[in-house]
Amino acid sequence: SGKYWMQVTDKTDLSVEYDLLLQPNGGNVGIGTVTPGAKLVVESATSGGDVRIYRNNASPQGGTVGGLLLAGKNNNATPEVTDYVRLLAHVVDETDGSEDGSFRIDTMRAGTLTEAVRIDNLGNVGIGAVSPLQKLHVKTVNAVPAVGDITALRLEVTNAGDATLDYGDIKIINTSVTGGSRQNAITFSALD
Repeated sequence: SGKYWMQVTDKTDLSVEYDLLLQPNGGNVGIGTVTPGAKLVVESATSGGDVRIYRNNASPQGGTVGGLLLAGKNNNATPEVTDYVRLLAHVVDETDGSEDGSFRIDTMRAGTLTEAVRIDNLGNVGIGAVSPLQKLHVKTVNAVPAVGDITALRLEVTNAGDATLDYGDIKIINTSVTGGSRQNAITFSALD
């Protein structure tokens, strides 16, 4: 079980680095398989993390330790590769034995990768909320809309049959209205 390494360098100067291209003319790459059915297949008979993205930083707290970009081309006259989704892992606490991390999903919005979803180290999920305060925290930031103009959260159950629907406690906080009152802030309706 020896270890081997591969590095593309200048044969006369190992400090000069070059990119390593796998299958630049097409084809699939398989790790742990001889029949990869996609551009990259990592196969293992054991459970657990088979791919590790590792940032070798002596003090990563508060920083991004790994990420994945999902890209495609835009419709420019000369199409450009554009990152449409970014997945990021963050270190919240690096203390040995009590490490904490969070996970973030950014999506392309009007030409800028913008945070869309976050799962913090407590398991709270924020949609539009970078510091989620509950198990699900949905936040919409807009100018004050007219009544009925915006839906921040929609719960929908279809074909429920005789199932009992329990929506639990829903707390609505409106911090943008400075005067007046708002009717029908939340509505539950059954779909036929």
